[in-house]
Amino acid sequence: MGGTGKEDCNYDSGRRLLIQVQDVTTLSAMGVLEPLDTYIDNPSSRVKRADFYPAAFDYSIINGVLYSIPAHMTVYGLIVNKEMLAQAGFDLEDLKTWDDLLKIAEKVTHDEVYAYGYAAGLPRFAWRDAMIAGYSNGVLIADTSPESRGRYIEVLKWYEKLRPYIPPAAVTWSYPDMFRAFCQEQVAMIAAGSFFTANVYAIDPGIVPKSRAIVYPKGPSAERSSAMVANAGWAILRGSKAKDVAWFVIEDLSERDNLAKEAAVVGLPARKDITIDEFAELAGVYYPDIKDANRQLIEDWLSIAANYGVPQAKILRQSEMEVKFQEKMYELLTGTLDAEGFYEKIMADIEEIRKK
Repeated sequence: MGGTGKEDCNYDSGRRLLIQVQDVTTLSAMGVLEPLDTYIDNPSSRVKRADFYPAAFDYSIINGVLYSIPAHMTVYGLIVNKEMLAQAGFDLEDLKTWDDLLKIAEKVTHDEVYAYGYAAGLPRFAWRDAMIAGYSNGVLIADTSPESRGRYIEVLKWYEKLRPYIPPAAVTWSYPDMFRAFCQEQVAMIAAGSFFTANVYAIDPGIVPKSRAIVYPKGPSAERSSAMVANAGWAILRGSKAKDVAWFVIEDLSERDNLAKEAAVVGLPARKDITIDEFAELAGVYYPDIKDANRQLIEDWLSIAANYGVPQAKILRQSEMEVKFQEKMYELLTGTLDAEGFYEKIMADIEEIRKK
C-alpha cells in the first residue's frame, strides 16, 4: 500500500487465477473481478466475514458486493519525529488540531529543516495527502456538492498555511523522496500510512525509534478527526476457468498464520484474531533491530484504527482526478493559485471526469 499502487498478480500456474488488488473500485466497474459473496457465505468456507476488522473488510465491498478478501490492512495518519518535536518544546499531546500543528511548524522550521513533508510530485500521493487531511475536516476531496464547499476550501487553505513549512523541493517529490527526507530529519512530520516501517527500514532503521503515529490533527469544521482504513486483498479474475481452485488458494492464503506472516512484512493484520504480541513478534523477524520501536508503531496504528478508523472512500475514476488535483496543488504550493481558484478549477475537472 505504501508505494506504487500497482495491481500485482501473485499467483499463476499457467492460468492466471488470482490477483492482489489495492483498490477494487475500478476493476469491479470494468467487470474484471469475480463477486465473492457466494464463496465466503458458503457454510463450508474456511474464511468468514467476522474474521476481519470491519473497516478493512468494508473496503473490499462495492455496492454491497464483495470483490476481495483482505490480506493486510492499511491505516493512515500523521507520522511524527518525536525528538524533533521535543527539541522545539512540544510533545505528541500538543498535536490535537490544525492550529496546533501550525504553531509547532513555526518552531520546528529553521534553516534547511522543515516541519511538514509532502510527496506532491506525483498525482497519487499529492491526492492521498489531501485525502488524509480532508478526513480530519469531515470532507472527501472528490465531493463536488455545494454542501462540502466550505470544508473543501478549508483543506486547500490549510495547504496555503502549510506552504512556508513544506520544503520547496516537495513539489517534485514522490514517496521515496519524502521518506528519505524524513529519515534524514529534513522534515518532522509526514502524512502516510502503516506501511511506514517497510518504506523507511532500508533507508535508515534508526528513524523508527524516533517516530510515532497519531491521528491527523482535527480540522476547524470537524467534530473529531477520522482516519482512512483500506486493504490490499486477494481477488479472483472473472475470466478464470478454475474459480473453485482460486477460492481454495485464497482460503489457504487467508489462514490466520499465513495472513499474519504476510502482513508482518508490510503493515498491519486484517484479521482481528491476530494479537499485538504475536504480530509484533512476527514483524520482529523482518525488522529485528527495531523490534520494540516497531511494536510501538503497530500499537499506534491499531489504536488509530480502533478509535478513528473509517473505510476509505471508493472513488470511481480516481486516478484521473488525481492528475488534475496534483497539477493544481503544484500551482498552490508555488504561489500561483489560491485556494478559491483551486476549488473552482478542480470542481470543474471532477465534474467533467464523472461525465465520461
